[in-house]
Amino acid sequence: TAAVRERPAGRSAVHALRALLIRLIEERHPLSSVRDGIAPFWQVVEQSPALQAARRADVERLERGLAAVLAEQAGPGDPPADLVAGMVWTVYRCAHRRAIAASLAGRMADDMAPEVLLVVNEGFDLIEKALTSA
Repeated sequence: TAAVRERPAGRSAVHALRALLIRLIEERHPLSSVRDGIAPFWQVVEQSPALQAARRADVERLERGLAAVLAEQAGPGDPPADLVAGMVWTVYRCAHRRAIAASLAGRMADDMAPEVLLVVNEGFDLIEKALTSA
């Protein structure tokens, strides 16, 4: 939520969130899942219904938190905050799943990063197009 709250004047929340995800991937931050040596961790998660449920609950909590921040900052005519938050988190989940699948397939971070970045950019392009045509 800091990326939205502390964004420069004139920068949209969606643009700020895109920049955040790109930075996390480029920095190989754990939240991006674009990291070397993380496959054993994801193998455990993928085999555990309890860990999968906890992961889904975390994402839902974060999505609600983002929706709340977007609602705080919404202006007249802005789309519903929960809808925008859901769209952003869908892009994150798609990129995250792509990174996990690549990691489980034995790919290294530098090899998977361009593909994950493409998912992020294509997803945010779609969000921005939808929001500007609404």
